[in-house]
Amino acid sequence: PILVTPQLAQNSSVDVLLNLRVPETATDGQQRRFFVRAASQADYQVLKVTDGAINVVAAALTATSDVSQQSVMPGDTFTQTITVKNTGSSAARSSRADFVFNPNFELVNANPSPIAYDRASRTAIWSLGDLGGRDTRDISVTLRAVPNALATSNSLGRGTLRTQSLPVASNFDSPSISVGKVAKARIDAVSAGLTATPGDMMYVPFVVRNPGNSSDSYELRITAPGAPAATIFADTNSDGQHQESEVAVTQTAALDPQGGQFPMLLAVRIPANTPDRQQYSYSIVARSLTSNRVASEANTVLTVATPRVRVRTEQVTDSSAPGDTIYYRLVLVNEGSGLAKNLTVSETLPDALQFVNSEPQLNTQDASGDSQRVNWRVPELAPGDTAVLRIAVRLRPNLQAETNLTTRHTLSYQDTNNNSYSGQ
Repeated sequence: PILVTPQLAQNSSVDVLLNLRVPETATDGQQRRFFVRAASQADYQVLKVTDGAINVVAAALTATSDVSQQSVMPGDTFTQTITVKNTGSSAARSSRADFVFNPNFELVNANPSPIAYDRASRTAIWSLGDLGGRDTRDISVTLRAVPNALATSNSLGRGTLRTQSLPVASNFDSPSISVGKVAKARIDAVSAGLTATPGDMMYVPFVVRNPGNSSDSYELRITAPGAPAATIFADTNSDGQHQESEVAVTQTAALDPQGGQFPMLLAVRIPANTPDRQQYSYSIVARSLTSNRVASEANTVLTVATPRVRVRTEQVTDSSAPGDTIYYRLVLVNEGSGLAKNLTVSETLPDALQFVNSEPQLNTQDASGDSQRVNWRVPELAPGDTAVLRIAVRLRPNLQAETNLTTRHTLSYQDTNNNSYSGQ
């Protein structure tokens, strides 16, 4: 700015008052220099320059933070001390401190208590009132490491200081604290029990999960006393089906904390000679490589289902004379727990008996009056079901006393894997 004075007589003077605006960004103790130049309008070569300076007096808020210990375990409590200081020469009016806590820690209590605490954003606000020059305030905060706190070095959070005496807020960081590792293990069988047929190749899905707070791998062991040998394969695409590219494993890959998972398949070949209702129990133990004292176990039971078919003969006619027609029944019963397929009963008649007919009627290739053999074919027979064939035969004439009238039969059938069975 330029000020023009009134015309001055020789050896006279005039007082000038300067109004200066101190920048908002000026800090306490800063010196702001300026100069004033007086120049004659009559002779521009006549001038005088004088230097001046002002010293800034302002508030200046800073904060430091420390913790009572360097490491904690999930669930532990500890203390954070926040020290707020006005390092300036003038008062900081209506001061406050805001602090946003790390998600791994939760506020238990504080002294003084915050005027507001938002649990969702984990933000606490303390009112500090007016802080005179060089004054300090201490805030003691009790924190707890949350149960699922990750094992890492964590900053407790970040704070902000505000005062009406300063237009710009200032930030401060807290020290870091280490959260210790807590190993955990979990393994689940997708199915607690499955049914198998002799000869089946079974692939039973299991899933290993890492509920711990640090990355971990797990050793895998199978326990199955008296059961067929089993192998664990990685189920890399999580489809529950085995592909040739999926390899056998004895331990998992490194799993991310709190939810990393490893799907796998327990592969078992059921022997072809396994009897009906045989059960095989398989347990898989997943043991943490971080801590071998931490393990989890899951179990599945394989129940073998096979058909067991029996043939019985039921006499309908009690007595008869030579030349008479007598009737009897063949009854098929599946007493097993598996489906029977392609059943064939071959009934052999003694010479004293001649086949007449049957109900249901058999084709001529399986039964005729000229043959002493009757073949009864049944496509399938479910567990617990029965099938009945009613047969009529004629006693040949002129039979001797004590003539053998006993029939004989054989039975063959298959299961769903085409394993063959026989019986009578």
